[in-house]
Amino acid sequence: LLGLAAASGLENVRVANGDAVVLLRDMLPAAALAGVRVYFPDPWPKARHHKRRIIQPHFLDLAASRMAEGGVLHCATDWEP
Repeated sequence: LLGLAAASGLENVRVANGDAVVLLRDMLPAAALAGVRVYFPDPWPKARHHKRRIIQPHFLDLAASRMAEGGVLHCATDWEP
């Protein structure tokens, strides 16, 4: 991904490996992102596992607080109930 970005002349691409909540909460200032993309998050379908889901109100509020005005949240999933 970084090689493709460099080959395209993009200088504003960053990749992070870790807990998304920690990254958003502790490492990024408000309005730092143009968008947030979440691809195929684990659905954790059982009721006792709901707390493990990434897409929850707290995460959405946190992501929104780190996006610039007009920022976009893109989420893709293949899970069907």
